[in-house]
Amino acid sequence: MKISKICLFWLLLPLLFKEHATFEFLIESGTVSFISNMKMKELTLDINVDLTKESIDTFTKACEDISAAMLKYPPLVADTTIHLGAQRSLSKSTEYISDISDIGKALLKYISPTIIAATNPDCSFTYKLVSQADLTTIVAVVKAEWAKVLNTWTVNDLKMDHDKSSTVDHAFLTFEYELKDLQLKLVTLLNTLDSLTSGIYPPNLQGMYYGISCLGVLKKDEVFVKTCQSYTQSVKCLVEVWYPENTQSLPLYIPVNYEGIQLMGPNNEQQFVKSPLGSHYQALNCHTLSKFSHTVCQLHRLEQNCESSLVSRDLGRIVKTCKFSKIKPPSSIRLADNSILIQDKLAKVKVTGSIGSTQVMTRAPYQVHNAAEVSVESEGLTITYVDTVSTREVKITNSSVPLFILQGLFDKIKYAGLWKDLVTASIFDYSLLGLQIVVGILFAIVFRLIVILQRHTASKPWRTRSNTRIIRRPPGNIPMRNMNIF
Repeated sequence: MKISKICLFWLLLPLLFKEHATFEFLIESGTVSFISNMKMKELTLDINVDLTKESIDTFTKACEDISAAMLKYPPLVADTTIHLGAQRSLSKSTEYISDISDIGKALLKYISPTIIAATNPDCSFTYKLVSQADLTTIVAVVKAEWAKVLNTWTVNDLKMDHDKSSTVDHAFLTFEYELKDLQLKLVTLLNTLDSLTSGIYPPNLQGMYYGISCLGVLKKDEVFVKTCQSYTQSVKCLVEVWYPENTQSLPLYIPVNYEGIQLMGPNNEQQFVKSPLGSHYQALNCHTLSKFSHTVCQLHRLEQNCESSLVSRDLGRIVKTCKFSKIKPPSSIRLADNSILIQDKLAKVKVTGSIGSTQVMTRAPYQVHNAAEVSVESEGLTITYVDTVSTREVKITNSSVPLFILQGLFDKIKYAGLWKDLVTASIFDYSLLGLQIVVGILFAIVFRLIVILQRHTASKPWRTRSNTRIIRRPPGNIPMRNMNIF
């Protein structure tokens, strides 16, 4: 039985690995979308701060009076065990009143007491959360609810009459919710002004300007704050709205690595696309600008002979005219069609199917269209690719580049490296030789000067000089008294 299963496995093995269309120095991997042009429009943000110290103090005083009345409500004073939820709401409301007073005073620091704002420009957006009218309305709503609660009601009324009990609870909850909502709006307004005046566009304003005619419909926009100016009832900030104006989608091609050597763009690009106007290949150079999070890509034309060789698929001319470089590739890449490109010749690739597992023995690089589980072991790391629904059988795609073409490519890279080493060594050798010549010339000059000096000195004889002092005799006879007698 075991022997029959083994025989069946080897009979099905040729069907398991079915060869398909080949690839060369580039392989297609879906499409790539990239931004080719950014555009900027200016927008004036009008952050409304319609508050004054008097309006905040008036509101705070009115809320404190309502809170004091609720705290002294006779049935709740008489029996503290009833309406515990209402009592908790009153405690929260007292905290909100204090917060609203503090936040309101902090907001007043951002507005100017004297500078009156001019009319907003055409491209502007007004952001308004709280006004003095809102404060008045809140006080009126809470007072209206509290007016429905009568002081003549007793503890027994609240326990036995559901409507009266609900009226009390509703008044306390309305007070809490209105103050909570106001406190949240003031905090949001304060955080918004803090961010804008610090040069940061706040997240809560992201997209708020959509629908303004001067901007139109924007996608993937980014906003940067330029300046902010305080006025009596607002803070106006000038912002820049940047957005992609042009987005392209082109077929993407990635270079195939042959034993550490692959096709490169003129600026060492490792992605290629086909021109939207034809079949010409171009190198894709993508980078992220320092100011934006968008990735902007540029297209670079290949050298003319290289480009025409890729279009005509002239493998010999591709090797001769295109730029190739040494680079360590990833052992495997999952392409857009869910196939796996194997580039490491030492990688152990195993395919698991319904009839068992088998190891792929073909020469790298090759492409595996995995209908079963595929594991790739390289440099101690094993990567497993699960099966996909799109394919039903394993298909192996081998490179169509002949071995003699590859050998020519390897020789080209080898000789280029040798020439580079030779040029580097020659420059060093020539520099050293030149230094030796200069030192030799200087030594010869110094030696010649020494010889000339010695000859000049030898042509003049030396005379010994005595230390004896010569005394001259004075004229006439010397008196005897001046003579020494021994």
